[in-house]
Amino acid sequence: MRGRANFTVFPTNFIAKRYPARETNFIASAFDEMVQTARALP
Repeated sequence: MRGRANFTVFPTNFIAKRYPARETNFIASAFDEMVQTARALP
């Protein structure tokens, strides 16, 4: 993700960490958290 906030999200690793546990329904909440983090950065 590029923009005013200078941080990177690695989607492959993001998914791979959740795959072994068959975790589901995490993308929307994680996205909301990333947006809040980006907005809080100077």
